Amino acid sequence: MIFDDAGRVMLVQVAKKGTWDFPGGHGMNSETPVEAVKREVFEEVGLKIDQIEEIGQIQTEAGAEVQRYIFSAMNFSGAFNIQLAEISDYVWVPIDKLIIDTHKTPKTFESTVVLTFQKYTDQIRQLKLKADKINYYEEHPRLNPQDRKLFPI
Repeated sequence: MIFDDAGRVMLVQVAKKGTWDFPGGHGMNSETPVEAVKREVFEEVGLKIDQIEEIGQIQTEAGAEVQRYIFSAMNFSGAFNIQLAEISDYVWVPIDKLIIDTHKTPKTFESTVVLTFQKYTDQIRQLKLKADKINYYEEHPRLNPQDRKLFPI
C-alpha cells in the first residue's frame, strides 16, 4: 500500500480484469518479500518506494492458495510510468472510502484489497495518521495535481 500526503492509498486497475488492487506482484528466485515489492512497484507504476513496513500476511486464492505479504510505503520518488500490459490506470483512494467500498462493492476489488481491509483496518487507520504528516509536494516537486487522480466510485 503506497500512501500519499493526504493519507490516501494508491490502487491500480488490473488491465486484464478491470478490478482494483495494490501495486505489487510475485517474488523472483531468491528475492525477499521487500525486494520483490520494490521491484514490482517500480515495474508497474515507475515509483521507487521506501519507508516500507510489513502490515501482515493474507491468504488468497488464485487457482491455489497464495500467501500475500501486505506492506505500507510512506515515501516514494520517481515519475509515474504505468506498465500498460498489466496496469490500465491508477488512483488515490481515501482510506475511509476504501474501507466502506470493499464491504459494499467487493467485486470491484481484488481479494487482496478486500481481505486486507477486513483483517487490518485498525493498523491501516494508524498508518493513515502517520501518512497525513508527510508532504510529498515539498519532497517530490515532480508530482503535481494531475498525478493525484481520485477514485471515481
